[in-house]
Amino acid sequence: MPLPPVAFFSIYEIAVRWGCPPADVAGWAAAGHLHVVAGIPPVLCGDETVAGMVQVPMAELMGMFRRMGPSDDQARLKRVMPLGSKT
Repeated sequence: MPLPPVAFFSIYEIAVRWGCPPADVAGWAAAGHLHVVAGIPPVLCGDETVAGMVQVPMAELMGMFRRMGPSDDQARLKRVMPLGSKT
């Protein structure tokens, strides 16, 4: 039985496959052309506990991707959206 297709690619994998800098992929994601998904441990969002796979707004992570060499920056997520949710 063949394996199913790959469900997720990292920003760096996409950059290598497409032959472009990771900053370009991050920019396309920030512009809404791609969705950034991450797995997170349980966190409290208002009255709701959110955990597992969430969509992440790329604008909060842009500082981690520079055109001139790697970045040592860290990003703190302040907004996440559970997959399948509209809010």
